[in-house]
Amino acid sequence: MSGERVWLAEKPSFAKELAKALGNSQRLERYAWMTNGGIIVAAAGHLVELAEPHHYREEWKEWKPELLPMIPDNWEFMYTPIKGKEEQLKTIKKYGSQAKEIIIATDAGREGEYIAWAIIQYLGLQDKPKRRLWSSGANVASIMKAAKDAALLNYSEKFPLAEAARIRAESDWVEGLNLTRLMTTRFRPSNHEPPISVGRVQTATLAIIVRRQREIENFKPEKFYDLVADVKAGSHKIRLYHSPKDGEGRIKDAAEARRITEEIEQQTALLSVESKGKKEAPPSLFESSSLQIRSYNLWGWSATKTEEIAQSLYDRHKLISYPRTDGVHLETEQWGDVGQILNHLKGLSNTNLVPLKGSETFPDLTKFLPDYNKLTPRDTVFNSELLEKSGADHHGIIPTTEAADLSQLTDDERKLYLLIVRQFLAQLYPDCKYIQKSISWTHKNRRFSASGRTIIEEGWRVLFGTADDQANSVEKENEESQAEQILPDIPDQTRSIIERAVALEKTTIAPPQFTEGSIISAMRDLTKITKDPADLKDLKHGSILGTKSTWGDTVKKLKDRLYIVSGKGRLVPTNLGRDLIQLCEEHVPTLVHPTSTAMLEQMLNDVEKKVWPTTKAREILQGRNIDAIKRCLDIKDAQLRAPEAGQRGASKKPVNKEWKDFDEGSWELDVPYDDKEQAKSLGARFNGETRKWHISKKVASEDDLKKRGWIK
Repeated sequence: MSGERVWLAEKPSFAKELAKALGNSQRLERYAWMTNGGIIVAAAGHLVELAEPHHYREEWKEWKPELLPMIPDNWEFMYTPIKGKEEQLKTIKKYGSQAKEIIIATDAGREGEYIAWAIIQYLGLQDKPKRRLWSSGANVASIMKAAKDAALLNYSEKFPLAEAARIRAESDWVEGLNLTRLMTTRFRPSNHEPPISVGRVQTATLAIIVRRQREIENFKPEKFYDLVADVKAGSHKIRLYHSPKDGEGRIKDAAEARRITEEIEQQTALLSVESKGKKEAPPSLFESSSLQIRSYNLWGWSATKTEEIAQSLYDRHKLISYPRTDGVHLETEQWGDVGQILNHLKGLSNTNLVPLKGSETFPDLTKFLPDYNKLTPRDTVFNSELLEKSGADHHGIIPTTEAADLSQLTDDERKLYLLIVRQFLAQLYPDCKYIQKSISWTHKNRRFSASGRTIIEEGWRVLFGTADDQANSVEKENEESQAEQILPDIPDQTRSIIERAVALEKTTIAPPQFTEGSIISAMRDLTKITKDPADLKDLKHGSILGTKSTWGDTVKKLKDRLYIVSGKGRLVPTNLGRDLIQLCEEHVPTLVHPTSTAMLEQMLNDVEKKVWPTTKAREILQGRNIDAIKRCLDIKDAQLRAPEAGQRGASKKPVNKEWKDFDEGSWELDVPYDDKEQAKSLGARFNGETRKWHISKKVASEDDLKKRGWIK
């Protein structure tokens, strides 16, 4: 098979779609396919990883502070195979070494580029001629377009993305391993067993949660006064409010509030009336973080739970597109799939019986399916150029062309699937059209106003209800605001009388504790929680902490490492979490400065775009690493408290249960390590006595299991 073109896919699911696009697919072995366009080999995400410290020096196996810092000579890092992924590497080596040309077909983004680079480098294939297939779409039409010879990119064009990922990974290795060993060996409480883990994103996120808790505990409520003026304009009665925010003229003196109300009562007021026709586009398609946030605000789900259910819908049921995405657009060619998706959605039954929140249910979606032949694609959604510009590895989450049988889904799977379906359908509906009206009057620079909205055409809003409005309000972090009214049709400069004016005594309230939804929202945009003017100025260049695909995992790590606990949906730092942040604030402030971390992320984005030199970025991160390690080594004395007994959570020790086979009998499987999660999502169980996986004969056929390579 020498001289073949070999395509390197990131995962088997994409490899199979690529095989369809190239045509005449024939399976050669478990991770390889022959097609008209050459041989496709599939990885399974990362196949190699940065080597553990002892691969550089045997003495680094020991956790001893005197052996630190651990930095490879000349910052030259080694990579080793990830356990259980040797078979994929062997397959890629087998066909890649014979290839005349290798086409990189991993995900279109920073991580996909890094995965390919690491594999190619480890297998010694770096001298092979290479080109790049670039497609954020995973459907056959999008892949077919990107796989055309003229569409393939020079490998060097996207290589800066691999450089950015590599710089980040190597820097995190140095900072994470060194500081974790330092903190653990020197400051771990005697009654606390887990290591004291430190990381670039997780420690900055913990700092946000700890500081919010301090702010709540140190908060002192203050009284203030809003003013209300009841106005009569002819036969119409209107209530106007004066409710400025703190720092914008809020009234804090009761005597002043009383003076103003007495002064304006029975005055004549000329009302300013503004009325504008407006349009509101549908909410964007879900990406991983917005899906996690909405699931939390509707159902109280953790980010991890949402990820697991979405993965099941994707991997086991094949009903949604790849869920670990940061994209909200679709490929232009995906418009061709819409008709088939709509046809399959006609088979959904009783969606109006599926609970949304409280007593509210989803609508009967079959009654809201538009006629595909009368639709035109929304160019802000079905737009390959916008998807490319966004830098997303994958397109937004949508239902696939597979028909769904809701009776085969769990209650939670049903809810999440319908949530994604409804968000997709909204993109096919017209904008909501409404009239925005405001009526106001100004007295000595104090503005009294009322606002109202009149829906003219519901458009996409016909699919949504009260629960969604409430979730939107939470996600946009709307402060208490005046209620919208049904306002009368009166001309501008209408003369009116202020019949009554009163002052409403109110009290400031402490900021809320973070939830799993609001902390991800904060990580998405640090300007929402930042008050320092210098930080806000820096955040104009980039306000994201970490990456979308890892936000949920970051929160999970903080809980697993006992830095925070979740009580009634609220995230509360433990004693250990508090003390760690205080220690870092005193000695290693860069670790707990989210703005600095966001700026580093933006620098890596600039490396990707070739507007920041790779060498300079590497020097900056290496300088940060060395400074942080030196500062930690210089700490003379510090004490960390273990989490209190009530903050430790349930024991995670495994419980050995007696094996019980499926009632309908089972297939005994040989499941490779990297397929473990996929097997679990299909309902497979592990027999601890035989060390074999089993799956119900009712769920899977022998032929299907042989194709997967789980039965020889």
